[in-house]
Amino acid sequence: MNLFRFHADPEANARAYPDTYTHNQVRESAQFLLTALAEHGADTEYGTTHENHPITLWAGRSLANWLDAYALTAACHAEYRRRYGAEKYHASFRTLNEHYSLAFEHLPEAGYAVQPSAMAEEFRVHDPATTTEEVIENYRNYLAESKSSRDFWTYDRADPPEYVRPCLE
Repeated sequence: MNLFRFHADPEANARAYPDTYTHNQVRESAQFLLTALAEHGADTEYGTTHENHPITLWAGRSLANWLDAYALTAACHAEYRRRYGAEKYHASFRTLNEHYSLAFEHLPEAGYAVQPSAMAEEFRVHDPATTTEEVIENYRNYLAESKSSRDFWTYDRADPPEYVRPCLE
């Protein structure tokens, strides 16, 4: 469970995702976004998970945070469809869209807060990250340095970002 942020722009962020994670991120994002709504009393008809995960807590702190995470998720879903075929529509994203309006009814309008860097301390360049740029640097470092990410993430359906290429060789 995470929300990998490699760029400030949602579309550029989605293009940076490895192939597998265009699919996985949509599912994970739907889970934490729907859980955040449920934690604020919304009836999502969707089981909650990872209620205490830093990303779930952050998304539920404000409507602005939730909408930011939703924008990243929507862009990732569009990238998933581009890579795997336009006819594919991720079931988790469909469910999330069915409950989208509940965010406006249930989440506080507390303003935007910087997304937490939900990763082991060894990968954090900035701890804590106080700007979105620092969060991006942390996640790029995680992608470049994590052995598990190099083994798991592939770019067969898209070109890897320039900053990742040396790690994939």
